[in-house]
Amino acid sequence: MRSDIWYGCCKAKNVIAKPQSLRLLLIGMYRVADKLKVRSQVKPGKPIRILLLEDDPLDAELCLRKLKSSDLEFTIHSVGDPDQFKLEVGTGQYDVVLGDYRLPNWTGLDAVRWLRASGSTLPFILVTGTLGDELAVECIREGAHDYILKDKMERLPFAIVRIIEECRVRAERDQAARELRQSEQQYSSIIRGAPYGIYRNDERGRI
Repeated sequence: MRSDIWYGCCKAKNVIAKPQSLRLLLIGMYRVADKLKVRSQVKPGKPIRILLLEDDPLDAELCLRKLKSSDLEFTIHSVGDPDQFKLEVGTGQYDVVLGDYRLPNWTGLDAVRWLRASGSTLPFILVTGTLGDELAVECIREGAHDYILKDKMERLPFAIVRIIEECRVRAERDQAARELRQSEQQYSSIIRGAPYGIYRNDERGRI
């Protein structure tokens, strides 16, 4: 809602409202709206299980604060090196990975490549301070689902919810396609292996 509309409302009620006060009011309203959007997109159930690949405690705390401010239901475990990361991924107990790009002796892109090479389909979101367009495209091509700049962290809760839902729908579609192929193969096998002729008729007995 535009600030001039709110200013007009305040004048109509004989309330003296300074521009700075209106700005703070609008910011507060936007934050509440953001929380409601996240709540509306998250289906009731278990909290989202997040694995955070981040070696900087301050950046990890920034990520945690932003997630908490969104009212997203989640659990989070933070690791700071490749060995810990690989060990945690191997447990199979996470729904999404948030990974910094710049890590000691490793990068977020390295993590994405290892994840896909291992056969894991775990969603991966890069969270980084800066990332050029070419590098961003390469990360997505290698298997990252999205990237969030650290000065745009308000996007993070929405990205998590969206990507998890997209992966769920894709997994269900792939499962349905596999079941259909299996059913067609079984039907074809029955036809080819039948010792006698097979015919099909309708409910009135017509062939």
